[in-house]
Amino acid sequence: MPSTHNVDKPWDTDDIDKWKIEPFKPEDNKAGAFTDESRFSTLFPKYREQYLKGSWKFITQALQRLGIGCELNLVEGSMTVWTTQKTYDPAAILNARDLIKLLARSVPAPQAIKILEDDVAMDIIKIRNLVGNKERFVKRRQRILGPNGSTLKALELLTECYLLVQGNTVACMGPYKGLKQVRRIIEDTMHNIHPIYAIKELMIKKELAKDPELANESWDRFLPNFKKRSLSKRRIPHKVNDKSKKPYTPFPPPQEKSKVDLQIESGEYFLGKHAKERKAQEEREEKMKEKMDAKRKERMADINDKLCVYTDTSFAQNRGISIFTTPSLAKDFASLPAFRDASALVSQSINKPTDTYHATSIPGKGIGMLASRPLKFGERVTAYTPAFLAYLESELSTLDREALWRTAIEQLPAELKEKFLGLATVYGDPRVQIQDIVKANTFQVLLNGVNHLAVWPETSRLNHACAPNAQYVIDTDLLSHTVRITRPIAKGEEITISCIHPSTITPLSIPPV
Repeated sequence: MPSTHNVDKPWDTDDIDKWKIEPFKPEDNKAGAFTDESRFSTLFPKYREQYLKGSWKFITQALQRLGIGCELNLVEGSMTVWTTQKTYDPAAILNARDLIKLLARSVPAPQAIKILEDDVAMDIIKIRNLVGNKERFVKRRQRILGPNGSTLKALELLTECYLLVQGNTVACMGPYKGLKQVRRIIEDTMHNIHPIYAIKELMIKKELAKDPELANESWDRFLPNFKKRSLSKRRIPHKVNDKSKKPYTPFPPPQEKSKVDLQIESGEYFLGKHAKERKAQEEREEKMKEKMDAKRKERMADINDKLCVYTDTSFAQNRGISIFTTPSLAKDFASLPAFRDASALVSQSINKPTDTYHATSIPGKGIGMLASRPLKFGERVTAYTPAFLAYLESELSTLDREALWRTAIEQLPAELKEKFLGLATVYGDPRVQIQDIVKANTFQVLLNGVNHLAVWPETSRLNHACAPNAQYVIDTDLLSHTVRITRPIAKGEEITISCIHPSTITPLSIPPV
C-alpha cells in the first residue's frame, strides 16, 4: 500500500486549532439511546447536607439538560448520577461523576456546574499523606493559601484554574495544562518547596509566551535556577586541622574518658544531690555573668564618645552643677541659654527661695512640703536648677557607674553637695549611695532626643499623690523645675505633685466626645 504521509492535505491548514474540543450535539449521536445504564455514587460529609439540600434543584436542572438523572439521599449521605434514555453524550456521565465529587469536597454549586463544559477538567489532590507530622502539615497547607489568600489567588490567575483547599484535599478545576501545573506546585509545597518560586517561574513564562520570536526557542536561560543553599549536617565534611604525618604505631589510640570517669576525677561523682545542684547553679551563674560582661563591653563599644563628668561651680550664680554625659552631648548642654546667658535665670527668679512652704517630717511619708500660708491657684512654689544630670545608659556596671557619679557629686559646691546627700534613699546601701539617691528623687530630661536623669534637691522634697494640688514644668532651655499650685491650698496642708509626667495622656485627660 503506498504511503500517504507526504500527500498534500488541502483541508489541513495552519489556522486550525487541533487541541480544540468540538461540542457533542444530539444530532451527533446517530446510534440512538444507550444500551446499558451507567451509575456513579459518592458520599458527602454531614456539614454539606443543608447546602446540598438547598442547591439540589439547581444541580438537577443542569444535569437534565444533558439527559442525566440524579438523586440526593440524605439518609445514607450520598449523591448518585446515572444515564437515561435521553442521554446523548457518552462523556456527560463522566462529567456528572466529577460534579458530585466536587460538591462533596465543598466546591460551591455554581462553580462545580462548570465541570459539565467540555473544556473544563478537574483534579482532587490528596495532600494529607504527603506530610507525616500534623503541625507541619497545617503550616505547609497554609503556604498554599498565603497571607489573606494572596498565594492562592496568584496561582488561580497564572494557571487559569479554580482552587479550593478543604481539609486534607485540594480541589482544582480548569484546563488540563493548568491542572498539571497546579498538582506539581501543591505537591512541591507539601514537600517543603515554597510556592513563591513556582509563581515567579509562571510569571516569567507568561511574559515569554507573549513574544512570538521565542516560540521555538528554549526558555531555560530566562527561568530562575533556585538551589538549596544550606547543607545537611551529615554532609558537612569533617574539618581536619592537623594534617601532619604522624609516626606509625600498631597500638590503637587510648580510649576516651566517659562522663562518669571525668566526674570521679573532679570529685563531683561523690557529691550529694544538693551539692551537685548548688554546683550546677554556680556554673550557670558564672556563665550568665560572662555573657552579661561580654554584652556590656559590646554596648560600650557602640558609644562613639567616652562617658565623662563635667562640673561647673559658677553655674547659676555659683550654685553649681555636675553633668555625667558624653562630650558631644556636653557641647549641646553648653549651648543652652542657661549656660550662655547668666541673666536668663535671674530674670525668671530661678533659684530664689520663697515663703510659700517649709519642709518638715510627715508621719509615714518621710520629709514633705507644707504650705506656710494660704496659696492661690497658679502661685509658684519652687523654681530651681538641677544639682546633677546623668546620661541614661545601661552599658556600665553598677560599681563603675557609682564611682563616676560619686566623683560628680564630690565636685559640687559644699552647700549643694550637702543638700543632695541629705535626700531620701530607697535601699540605704552605702556602696551605691549616689545611685540610691538618684533612684528615689529623679526626674527625666530629654535633650536632643536623649534621656538624662536629673535631681533637683529642693523640689525632691515634694511627695507624690494620686490627687495632687500642684503641678511641675521642666524648662529644657533653662534646665529649671518649676512647681505651681493647681487649686487653693490652706495653711499647713501638704503640697503634692502627680505620680506621672504632666504631658502623659491618661483616660481622665481625654475630653469626652
